[in-house]
Amino acid sequence: MNAKEKKMLLQKYPYLRYFFTQETKKMYWISRHSACWFLESDGLCYIEKKYGYSSKPFICRLDPFYIAKCADEYVVITKECPKLYVDGGNKNVSHKRILKNAQEAIDNDCILEKIPWSGRRLNLEKKILQGSKMFLDSSSYLDFSAYQISITTKNKNIAGIKLELLESVELWKSFFNIDDLNIDDKILTYELTAITSVIRTGSIDLRRMKEDKVPLALLALYFYMILFSKTRKVKTYVKIYKKILSDISLGLLYLRKDDLNIKSRSIEAKLSHLHLLQKLHMRKLMRKAKKRKGSID
Repeated sequence: MNAKEKKMLLQKYPYLRYFFTQETKKMYWISRHSACWFLESDGLCYIEKKYGYSSKPFICRLDPFYIAKCADEYVVITKECPKLYVDGGNKNVSHKRILKNAQEAIDNDCILEKIPWSGRRLNLEKKILQGSKMFLDSSSYLDFSAYQISITTKNKNIAGIKLELLESVELWKSFFNIDDLNIDDKILTYELTAITSVIRTGSIDLRRMKEDKVPLALLALYFYMILFSKTRKVKTYVKIYKKILSDISLGLLYLRKDDLNIKSRSIEAKLSHLHLLQKLHMRKLMRKAKKRKGSID
């Protein structure tokens, strides 16, 4: 919290003075354990309930988001949060409110992460974010994926790109032995399109991935989300998307026809296989990075 917030809280809760553990030019930290002292059993904040939303420290008002810096610009990234939904949820979490709290975090130098992107990648992300608005009511996430690939690769042959994407989907369907999967699911299309930019910036794996591979990875995530939605009635979007993204769905991206020789095995074996493909690919990237660093040294 900043000095003003510290002073205000100490007036209400004098005992907090014993728990300040760290201090910089503008910021103060309070030591805590697994949960905030002010978080009540109903999941709500005691300070907000008693004194109002504006009395909460700005970092609490920004939650479940945090600020990362990329070059000379700032990016709002979401944390995993079971209460964050694409629609509904807390009325205080509006676009205007998020930006206001984010600006306060920037003013107080509360930047939790740096994203090592070039200006080109940052500009690409802006175009994807702006373009997503056109596809919110689309009947297929394939259209948005093709759009992203077209922007990244400067390939204007949208029909050809969609055909390649469909070939990947058919491979994944064959791997899972699925015939009746609706890739045009309108609800999931809207959900993933709305949250695509959050995932693109929030996933370490996607940040490291080549730009032209990211749309296919997101399509793999969408495909996996359709499978997931068949077994879940309530979806906590960000938490589920991120968990799947960091766990096994990206393994679909590296699936080849040779991998279909295990299609008759159990679903557990298939998921383990995808997880292994993902781990092997990440190790390969790390070896390449070390090799490049060694040659530079």
